[in-house]
Amino acid sequence: VFASVFWMPIASFMSVAKAIQCFHRHTPLIYSHALSTLTNKSIYLKLDALQSSGSFKDRGVGHLLTHSMQEDGINYVLCSSGGNAGLSAATVSRKMGLQCHVIVPHSTTEIAINKIKDQNANVTVTGTHWKEADEHARALLHDLNSDPTRGKKAVYVHPFEHELLWQGHSTMVDELVTDFDAMRYDAQNPDHNQYFLSSDNNHCPSAIISSVGGGGFLKGLCRGLARHAWNEHVTLVTAETYGTDSFYQSFMKGELVTLDAITSIATSLGAPTVQRDLLQDVQNKDYCKQCVPVRVTDVECVNAVLAFLHDHRLLVEPACAASLALLYNEQYVREVLHPFDSIVVQICGGSGVDYDVLTKYVMKAYV
Repeated sequence: VFASVFWMPIASFMSVAKAIQCFHRHTPLIYSHALSTLTNKSIYLKLDALQSSGSFKDRGVGHLLTHSMQEDGINYVLCSSGGNAGLSAATVSRKMGLQCHVIVPHSTTEIAINKIKDQNANVTVTGTHWKEADEHARALLHDLNSDPTRGKKAVYVHPFEHELLWQGHSTMVDELVTDFDAMRYDAQNPDHNQYFLSSDNNHCPSAIISSVGGGGFLKGLCRGLARHAWNEHVTLVTAETYGTDSFYQSFMKGELVTLDAITSIATSLGAPTVQRDLLQDVQNKDYCKQCVPVRVTDVECVNAVLAFLHDHRLLVEPACAASLALLYNEQYVREVLHPFDSIVVQICGGSGVDYDVLTKYVMKAYV
C-alpha cells in the first residue's frame, strides 16, 4: 500500500510545496563541464548545499514543522541528529519562532554544534553515535509531553523517519522536472545540447546519485519519481562509505542489518539501521526503475571533497562526497555508471566541515 503522497494529485502537492517554500529554496541544477568531461557523460549537480542550513534537510524539516505548527499547535522542537538534521531543525525553528533542543552524539563536529547554537537552539551532546542520541531525545520528549505544567507542546524531528519528511524531500524531484523541462524547450540554454546527449530521450536523467544514511531522502526521492512517472526511467544509485554501510548490507542481504559501530569519517551517514520500509520502496518498480547501492572508502571520499572543491569551489562533507567519489574514480564510472548517460548528483551539502576539519580528515584518511 503506497503512502498518501503517492496518490496526491500533482496540482495539490505543488500547492503544499509552495506553502513550505519559505523554509527551503529551489536550488540550482547546473551542468558540470568538469565532471562531464571526466566521465564522458552528461553530469548535472543539484546544489542542495545552498539551502539555508547547508543541506537538503530543510526540505523535509520545513514541511514537518509547518504541518505540526498548523495542525497541532506545537511550540517546542526536539531533534536527535548527527549534525545536519539538527542544524536544519534549529534553522527552521528560529524562522518560525519556536524553541529548539538538539541532541547530538560525540561524533558530531564542533563546527556543526556551534552552528546549531548560532541558530538559538539548545544542544546536548551524548552517546557515541546517533542511535544513542536518539534514545536520549525520545526520553526527553516523553518527559515534556507527560507534564503539561511545563507549558511545552513538543514535536520530535527524527532525522529520517516520518512521512512528512519524505514528502518534503520529494520536492527535489518537482524541481528537477521543472529544470529539465526548461532545458528541453530552451534551445538558448547553454546546457541544452548536453541535455540531449541522453540517448533514452525521456526528458529526465537516466540516473540520480545520492548518498544514503538513514534513508529519509531516498524515500522522498521514490515518492517524487512516482508522482511524475519518472520511476519508469530513473535508476537510483546510492553511495555509502565502508563503516556506515547499513543500507548496502541490508540491500545485499535482503533484510535490515544493524551495524555494531560507525567506523567511517562520514559520520553524517552514521545510522546503524536504515528506515524499516526502505528496502521495500527501492525494490518497488512503482517508485524507481532500479536501485544500485555502492560503497566507497574514506580515502575516496576525501579525494572527492578536494577534487570537487577544485572543480566547483564548493566545500562539502565526506558524507556528500561519497556520491561524488563515484564520478572521480574511473573504476566506478566503468563498472557502475556505464549504463547511464545523463546523471543528476544530489549535492546534499553538510555544514560540519571547514578548512581545519578538512585538514583533519585528510590526515586521518591517509594514515
